[in-house]
Amino acid sequence: MTDNTFVQGDLFGFLSPEEQTTLTTNTAENDKRKQRKNQLSSNKSAPKKANTTFETLEVNLETRIKYDGELTPITQYFSNDEIEQGIEDPEAKDGRRPINTEDLRLKLAEEYGEMSDRDYVTLTLFPNNLIIPQVHGRKRGASTGVFTSLKEAAADRKYNMYVPSADGYVYHIRDGEVYSVCTKATSVPVCDQLHEGIQFKLPPIPYVILEEFISLCREYSKDHLEIYGEIYFHHVKGYHLSIPHQVVSSENVVPEKTEIDDAQMIKVMELHSHHTLEITPSEQDDNSEIGRCLYTIIGRLDCFFPKISCRVFVDGRYQSVDLNKVFTSPFPPATKAYDYRIQKESAL
Repeated sequence: MTDNTFVQGDLFGFLSPEEQTTLTTNTAENDKRKQRKNQLSSNKSAPKKANTTFETLEVNLETRIKYDGELTPITQYFSNDEIEQGIEDPEAKDGRRPINTEDLRLKLAEEYGEMSDRDYVTLTLFPNNLIIPQVHGRKRGASTGVFTSLKEAAADRKYNMYVPSADGYVYHIRDGEVYSVCTKATSVPVCDQLHEGIQFKLPPIPYVILEEFISLCREYSKDHLEIYGEIYFHHVKGYHLSIPHQVVSSENVVPEKTEIDDAQMIKVMELHSHHTLEITPSEQDDNSEIGRCLYTIIGRLDCFFPKISCRVFVDGRYQSVDLNKVFTSPFPPATKAYDYRIQKESAL
């Protein structure tokens, strides 16, 4: 009979039972090696405790901590009594002592793993009642780790671990002595901040190509017909608009497969029109536009300026694309002829 019970606190408890069975064997071996290492270390004479003093912080209930662009009241880390009367300390003369930099650093380290090593953290109280922590020259990964899998995290456990999950989120695992907890991470302090968006890697598509397609669409929109087109790029010949053979109607367009006779041609974009309708993608559009190129819809061709949208399909969903990043501007640079008539209002 297979034993499917797992030690409480095992990181693999955050996985399904099937996944736990697959991973626990290798982790057991790693734990044995660590136990032997810890036993050897415990046989050595313990170092003498250094008599370290820390700077007292003159804080009050209005004190704020500014870190990573956020302002946090000190009351989030200490009670009102601790702030106003001091922290309980049996070694203190009156049983209490003022909050010091080490007290605050330890509180912050529970939230920000990069502050776990006090040799690399400076806390400064400024006259405006603001405390600003600085992390400098620290050794990354001392108590925080970013891992590609839970198996990798279990093999090199840290107090704060960040692991990507199949649901697309990064999870923060805090592995303490009393308990381990797993939650979706609101930030990963040892990683760079990334932002969603698209960087178009080819030269901007000349607007005249889009203009040519819009003109064709506008002509057929008089009969409420949809039109389909493709834009290709050649590193020597540049951009090319292709209009394949197609069967059109007022509700959809069915193009024939395009035969490319030049292997260096790259399909950059697929376009189709919605004649006088809005550019909202239909269910058929969503089912069809899942390739690697960009997808553009042109609608309201009965207006002086039609509506245009562009998007890409990634990670099971669509992401809008700024037309300014893909096409050249349809408007020439403004001339200086009217500068003498335009006066900028002075800043207040």
